Amino acid sequence: MKHFKLIPFLVLLFVVAVSCDSDDGPPQVINESEVITTMSITLDAGGGDVVTMTSLDADGPDGPTPPANIVVGDLTAGATYSGSIVLLDESDPNDIENITLEVEEEDLEHQFYFCVTALDASVSGENLDSEGNVLGTMFTLTVGNAGSGTLTFTLLHDGDKEATVDGCNVSSSAQAGEIDIEQTFSVDIL
Repeated sequence: MKHFKLIPFLVLLFVVAVSCDSDDGPPQVINESEVITTMSITLDAGGGDVVTMTSLDADGPDGPTPPANIVVGDLTAGATYSGSIVLLDESDPNDIENITLEVEEEDLEHQFYFCVTALDASVSGENLDSEGNVLGTMFTLTVGNAGSGTLTFTLLHDGDKEATVDGCNVSSSAQAGEIDIEQTFSVDIL
């Protein structure tokens, strides 16, 4: 009689052991959005005409303190600037990470979008991902007549790079993806 009570237990043990097969392949890697506390943009028109724009968000994107956006220098009317973007995670001062390197390494998953508001200027991404689409960590800013307005830089993660997206409406576009960072800088063209 004791053997009959042992049989259901053994069947249950066998079912559990078989259902725990590990032939499901390697675990899927989930690439989370980057933590970016600093965006630094350098614009260089040559001849010493350099403008820097920096956004500092010490407590990160989910912190209560809004980022401090600092612009050093004015844009020169009629100039063409070579631009570069550096992204940092400075949440741990003892372990500062250059997120730009990660963005460029994962180029198929990232793209910068540019929005020019109330300025006589245009921006075009210069560096490309491995499939020939714009990545945008390097760009050209062409400036026209004097005026004041804003420049917005948006890094989209896992977006549809084939879609046509207005750089001023990235967050409201029908394009899939998640914004890693978006910062707006007030600038003057003199």
